[in-house]
Amino acid sequence: MKNKEAILKHIKQELNINIGGLHGLSHFIRVEKLGNYLAKNNGADQVVVSLFAYTHDLGRIDDGEDIDHGLRSAQI
Repeated sequence: MKNKEAILKHIKQELNINIGGLHGLSHFIRVEKLGNYLAKNNGADQVVVSLFAYTHDLGRIDDGEDIDHGLRSAQI
């Protein structure tokens, strides 16, 4: 993915939770790895999968139950 470092810099600026926590950077990397594995097998766009992996939890306010994090993440 082009500009991955720029995306990671933006994530670090936007993330409201501990980047080393449950829904932090290692979680994003695992989501990307699994998503790209699935994308290779079903023809999905791997760039879209990677972008989702790195943005889907940006709206979290904590690592607990946060039912509105998806909406907030989409807005970011």
